[in-house]
Amino acid sequence: MPREYEDPISIRQETGRDEIKITHPAFAQIRAGRVSGGTHLYGSDFQHHHYVVISISRSELNRHLSTDWPFAQDELIEVALSESQWATFVSTMNAEGTQCTIQHINRKQVPQIPEPRSTIKDFKLEGAESAREALAQIDMLVKEIQGSKLSQKQKDEWSKQLEFIRGRTRSSLRFVLQQFGEHMETTVNKAKTEISAYANHLIVRSGLSKLMGSKDAKKVLGYEDRSDE
Repeated sequence: MPREYEDPISIRQETGRDEIKITHPAFAQIRAGRVSGGTHLYGSDFQHHHYVVISISRSELNRHLSTDWPFAQDELIEVALSESQWATFVSTMNAEGTQCTIQHINRKQVPQIPEPRSTIKDFKLEGAESAREALAQIDMLVKEIQGSKLSQKQKDEWSKQLEFIRGRTRSSLRFVLQQFGEHMETTVNKAKTEISAYANHLIVRSGLSKLMGSKDAKKVLGYEDRSDE
């Protein structure tokens, strides 16, 4: 389907200053900012006290004094990212996409994420279920062998089947434990990144707080306070 094109619309403002407002459906403005205030984010197991927001708004262009003045209008969407997600987003191109948390759509707040439950329980339950299923198969075979009139050769064959199932049990548990270890490693790495970023900001803020008020320090660091959300 061919792409449609549309000329911008220019409207002369009746301000007596030779000002022109230019609009177009494709005009937009994007901004990123640091935010302080506790929140839970999609793709993260921690509560974040510092994170990044990205917002996209419609835009209009004012032409005045031989200069273009863009002004953000209605906000279309705002998303939040942890500082590690932000780093991944800006450094990874042509990828599947970085997880983020929608905050607003058309200025309407989206329900936020509660504190995530621990995934450690999931791994334990999956491991226990795998073990129960395999052991049930073993018990069934044992009963069949004990109640049968098999020859010794046949019983040996059944024993091999038991050994095979026991091996599957061990490998299944090994796989689940491996997945658990990889998850914990990823979680720890994310935690290190978040803690390091928080520590750096804390050090800088602590130094600035000795020189100026805490509100001024936040302005210098570029943080917004969203403790009310």
